Amino acid sequence: MGAQIAISKVSYQGGTGQIISNLMHWGQELPRTVTVADIVQAIKSRKKIHGDSLSNLFLYALMTYKEREVLLDTPPGTFKLIQGPIFPHEMLTGAGRSKIMVTCLDLIKQMIDDGAYATIISSSSDSQLLDLGMALNAGEYLVVDTGEDVLRDFLYEDGDPSNQLKAHYTTTEFPEYGNKSQLDIFKDFMKDYGPRVVRGVLRAHRMSRPYVFFCNADRIDVAVHMLLADAAHTGPRGFPLLVDLADQYCSGSFKASEYTTRLNAEFARASSGSIMYQSERSSRD
Repeated sequence: MGAQIAISKVSYQGGTGQIISNLMHWGQELPRTVTVADIVQAIKSRKKIHGDSLSNLFLYALMTYKEREVLLDTPPGTFKLIQGPIFPHEMLTGAGRSKIMVTCLDLIKQMIDDGAYATIISSSSDSQLLDLGMALNAGEYLVVDTGEDVLRDFLYEDGDPSNQLKAHYTTTEFPEYGNKSQLDIFKDFMKDYGPRVVRGVLRAHRMSRPYVFFCNADRIDVAVHMLLADAAHTGPRGFPLLVDLADQYCSGSFKASEYTTRLNAEFARASSGSIMYQSERSSRD
């Protein structure tokens, strides 16, 4: 079982950076001399790995974490454009693992403390925000709510603390985190860092769709100016050019089809040329 994650960073000053990582999990290896118990244990280990270790939630959490970590590794004062929300669902949940959640929240804190950033969402399902955005003229933006509102809506049904919890955080206390639970840690994060972030919607061109954005509450003018200025390069598309360039670099240089072909070649080599481990559809090629 394998996965490929590619991260690209581009800039107008000529600096670029790419990370490509291959994650492989094959399960427990067997020695030359085995017992029936060894075989059973190996099969069980592979079942566990397939079920837990490389879930989509974990992979997306790793990808969004590395994207933000790469951007933070820039000279002080460098303004950063990010595709996606400042609070990715996968990072807020820590890929469903309590210990990873704290690491993810700490990185989001670093981004907010840095302040020189703006995130833009290429495809939002929030129809209310998009309806507001359709009323904007070219070059206009609207600040809708704060990060605390967004996080509260993530935590509670309808964003109301009097309603039941929507996020599945545990109340188990961890000694290494000052005897705080996942729920305590998230509430502290929401209280301390949520008010420092705002969410809004902007429209860069009269023929473009509106886009949802996030930025620090004390850097709204700069953040919106950066987003609109970069989006001016794409005309009616109205989306920041740098984000487009980074995305096209990754999709062009690290094609999913090429990675699949590589994995199939490894499977074929390990099975003496057989295609038994490939999907039926891929074997038609």
